[in-house]
Amino acid sequence: MGATLLLTTLRGHSVAAVTSGARLSVIRMESPSSRATTGSIHVARVVRVVNAMSSAFLEAGLSRPAYLRLSDVPSTPRNGDRLLVQVAREARGTKGARVTGYITIPGHLAVLRPMESGVLVSRRLSDTSRGTALREFVGSVLPEGMGAILRTAAGEATEDAIREEIVSLCARWEEIRTRAEDADLGTCVSEEDPLHRRALRDLRGGVDTIIVAEDLRSRASELGLQDLSLEVEWAPRERMNQRFELDRQIDELLSRRVWLKCGGRITIDTTEAMTTIDVDTAKCTSGKDLEATALRVNLEAASAVARQLQLRNVGGLIVVDFVDMRDPAGNASLNEWLQESFAMDSARTNILPISELGLVEMTRRRDRDSLSGLLQNSCTHCDGEGRVLRASSEAWRVLDRLASALTTPGARRVCLGVPAEILEILEGALAAEIDMLRAQFSGTLEVRVAADVALGDHALEIR
Repeated sequence: MGATLLLTTLRGHSVAAVTSGARLSVIRMESPSSRATTGSIHVARVVRVVNAMSSAFLEAGLSRPAYLRLSDVPSTPRNGDRLLVQVAREARGTKGARVTGYITIPGHLAVLRPMESGVLVSRRLSDTSRGTALREFVGSVLPEGMGAILRTAAGEATEDAIREEIVSLCARWEEIRTRAEDADLGTCVSEEDPLHRRALRDLRGGVDTIIVAEDLRSRASELGLQDLSLEVEWAPRERMNQRFELDRQIDELLSRRVWLKCGGRITIDTTEAMTTIDVDTAKCTSGKDLEATALRVNLEAASAVARQLQLRNVGGLIVVDFVDMRDPAGNASLNEWLQESFAMDSARTNILPISELGLVEMTRRRDRDSLSGLLQNSCTHCDGEGRVLRASSEAWRVLDRLASALTTPGARRVCLGVPAEILEILEGALAAEIDMLRAQFSGTLEVRVAADVALGDHALEIR
């Protein structure tokens, strides 16, 4: 069964997904209130050049100062210089967006590189005769001094279609340049397309069918659906969700644990510095050959890791702890299979060979927020750490805070509000301690349930 491109809305977000059967192979989500800035082009001013870091900080009209590597601009800038830059990576956490001076204008078949010469081709076309022929053809079409990257979809396109898109991209670049000449500093002179338009541009290669939610019909012209060669089907949003089980699959992508068909599992944890993935045989205990079992779990886990990282859009430093194998041949097979599993990843990855400890270190480039970052917040109970004090420990901590509050000079009334679980301990196992504090305090002490206080917190009122 061929691939299907889905354009819909879910959980208040725009959704674009590619499925094979009902199994997700690509998913993109975008919040209406926080549209992606990656790809947008801005007129910026250099605020500070830091030669020791080979970088500069720019005011580009974004939420925070933007970061520019000096290697990402044709000539070394100076403080106060005016630059035209493009967002290469979204701002995340306390870090501002990373921008580049080497601007690109993306299309469905090609990406125009107006600041750089030469023609590059996608990885899937690089070693083919078709790729070589297209490289020569596009080189003859491009204006002098400009370059392009041919996307995989160009391999199935006619020369006329490619020429027409190159001409269109060049015209768009001229419009952006003209707009930038008179724009104020900090102005965005070109916004990235909304998610559904980007999906039609970037994801429809290799797709047999496009299904669009009925509630997007009013935007058909805006999305350019009438210009597609593929037939477009319309379907109720709820029916699309049920047929392709989008809600369930998204929930699975937000889960910490992923079960494998063989009975093994992988556990994904994200820290400030890196993402760690633990591979475990778990329920896969059949068979007497432990080495064969380990290899079986590891190979399936390698495929699952590649799929999960791509769908969740996890980037940065990643460490995978595979099941230990003593056989060098098994480790070699795992290394090869892991590389193959990431071969179709659109993000740039660098995978190191498996270490003697069974660890694989890798990096994956990410230019937008992860699925978890888009849909989840840190837990308000544990502040994102994943652990809280045991109720007994928390009760003792609250008791110590109460004892300190009772020594406040001039205090006549102290009221302590705690969750019901903590109050049960204070009035049970620690009742004698509470009675002792009451006897020592000359005022009034009240201990009660506070419905609005979460576990791990308490409310103290001193009068």
